[in-house]
Amino acid sequence: MRRAILMIVLATTLLLTGCIKEGDKSDPGLLGNLEPDYTADIEPTATYDWMKGESPVENKRIGILRSGITSTQYAISPTGIYYLQKDFSDFSNNYIWYCDHGSDTFVKLCGRADCNHDNTDCNAYVYEGSVLSFYHGYLYVMSGGMVDLKGCQLIRMKPDGSDHVQVLDFEKYVKGIGGDMVSCELITDGYCIFTPKQWVITESSDDASEQMEGKSMGYYIYKLDGSMEQPQKVNISGMLMYNCSDVLLMLGSSDSGNESGGYFHWDVESGSKTFLTEHPGVPGYFGKNEAFYSKDGNIIRLDYETQKETVMVNTHLGGNYYLHCFPDCMILASRNDKDSKLYIYNWAFELVDTVAISYPHSGRTQHLVVAETAERIILSDYTQGAPVAYINKSELGTDNAKIHFFSFA
Repeated sequence: MRRAILMIVLATTLLLTGCIKEGDKSDPGLLGNLEPDYTADIEPTATYDWMKGESPVENKRIGILRSGITSTQYAISPTGIYYLQKDFSDFSNNYIWYCDHGSDTFVKLCGRADCNHDNTDCNAYVYEGSVLSFYHGYLYVMSGGMVDLKGCQLIRMKPDGSDHVQVLDFEKYVKGIGGDMVSCELITDGYCIFTPKQWVITESSDDASEQMEGKSMGYYIYKLDGSMEQPQKVNISGMLMYNCSDVLLMLGSSDSGNESGGYFHWDVESGSKTFLTEHPGVPGYFGKNEAFYSKDGNIIRLDYETQKETVMVNTHLGGNYYLHCFPDCMILASRNDKDSKLYIYNWAFELVDTVAISYPHSGRTQHLVVAETAERIILSDYTQGAPVAYINKSELGTDNAKIHFFSFA
């Protein structure tokens, strides 16, 4: 019954959002409608050295995922980028794809010559795959748990997709503590963070009808190195937001009673939570010592110690924009579908380049930026998060920056 209820909800969602099939990715025209661009062109203020300036983002990565997401379909290794394709029409049909950093083609992560790459025997196949992460030479992925606990595991594999090993049996553990399902929030910095849930019946305030929903049993952590005999519950309040490269960010209530709450840094090792700032009312990058975001047409720096906002540059853009911050650059992207350009700044707060999104997409431009590697900025189709294109960093500031497209073999 529970599975039937969830499947009806998910089927309805798919009818509203649409679905992109694997074969459709070669035709950008099938990805949705491109909103008109209402903004005026803005000339770059930097003509060279687009990496100029001192970045506050820790450069401890091979690649950094976009801020604002926890459960992710992407992972980045020294050799390439991984993408977990989720088939929303059949949860069990999920595969991991891989693309070398210098390549334009994604292939299924399976090097077996005897494999057709279309069934459960394929090394790239993950049953009901969800969270994907690369850590210390291995790929980690959560299998199962999207509908119930059947086959729900944390799996480790080699970078080529071989040697699938169960690291944690979610099904056994969560059932043992009285849970009915589980959500893997994040696999980061040597930890898997997850929330067991119990099915509860709630009553709608509008029509007094009953519905099923998963009630969280709190946050649990498990070390990827296997040094913990069992997962441990973490007694910490708040909502896990995302890993901002050097901070595991949480949103919780603040002492001031701010309606939007405040941001905290969660230290998984110690289990402590450190207050950073009141929620400024806009999204952005929140590091250990300072935050950067876009507000009222300006790029703002917020100092946590003084809680002072400083205007770093006036962008001359109206409307709502999201500031993505990476070790190499900042990317300003629209939050209201009115602007199909990406505005790329260096850390001297100079506009280096403006790149127009040249393929149809469905959704806000801010969601198209999904990852940054040493050489590229990776862009998605938004609707299902599939990697569609990239920007070569070497082209920025040369008057020749353009969108390059991926293919799926």
